Order: sequence, then structure tokens, then C-alpha cells
Amino acid sequence: MARTKFKKKKSSLDIYQMQNRLLHRVFSFLGYPYHDERDYWLPVFSEILGKKVTGLSSLTLRERDGIIREFRKRYPEADIHAPWVPSGIIGDWKKGGADMDVGSAGQLRSLRRVIAETDLDLENRDQRLRGLCKKHGGVDDIRWCSDVKALKQILTALRRISSAERKAQNSE
Repeated sequence: MARTKFKKKKSSLDIYQMQNRLLHRVFSFLGYPYHDERDYWLPVFSEILGKKVTGLSSLTLRERDGIIREFRKRYPEADIHAPWVPSGIIGDWKKGGADMDVGSAGQLRSLRRVIAETDLDLENRDQRLRGLCKKHGGVDDIRWCSDVKALKQILTALRRISSAERKAQNSE
């Protein structure tokens, strides 16, 4: 039986590097290398995105994807193939941010959903949830927690608290 090779999940940094290689290839193809003609490209980026752009590195993956897609329309002869940028949290990643696996963005959403639906009848649930977020994730709200490990710890703690409350109610 033949082994199936699984592709390594792409991370935000992998996507960034693919976008970077592609953009710099297009800049050179058009005769305006970015490092030499930065003053030419920044107003072009600003026009495409509808906001002031200070540099290519300051853009999120989603914004860079928008520029690549616009270049594909404007310069079909450049043969531009944009790397896939997943929706959600990873699209907001910028250079210098903590690297994220593509799979972790979906995992974050599903963990948050499970936490939101877990034991809604818990006493002081919202207050406890805020405290757990602060303790495990270092943030005040579950929506701002982007650490899978911290979300799993919060979920485990909520389940333990819920279980302890049920046992206390049953013993009364």
C-alpha cells in the first residue's frame, strides 16, 4: 500500500514569503524593483487599498492579497498566481506578528464557539470567563484571545467549575 504524503499546513509566514516573492517578481517584471522604486509603488498601493501605505511590510496578508489581485487585473502579461489567503484571523496577520498555522485560525473559532456554548447556566459565568481569559490568555475578553493553548485551558477550567457546581447542587 502506497503512503500518502500530507502537505505541511501553511503558516502565516509561509504565505507572507510566497506573496513577497511574487510581488517582487512582478515589480522587477514591470521594470520598477521595489527597493529602488519604493516612492513609485507606495502611492500605487495607497490607491489600490484606499488608505495611506507606509511600506509593503506594514500590510496584512489580506491587504497584500488585494494588491496581488489588482495587479493580476492590470498586468495579465505578468502571469500572476496569488497564494491562497484563508479568511479569518490569519488574514489580519502582519510581518513581525506571531506565526500562525492556517489550521489554527479555524481551531480558534471553533474553540471560542464551544466556550461560548459551554454551561450557560453557570453561576457568575461572565465574570468567571473574564477572569479565566485574564489568567490564561492575558486578555479581558474571549474574542481577543488568539492562543489555542490558552483557549483549551479556559475550556477545561470552565468544565471543571461546572462539574464542581453540579456536584455541590446534587449533594444538597
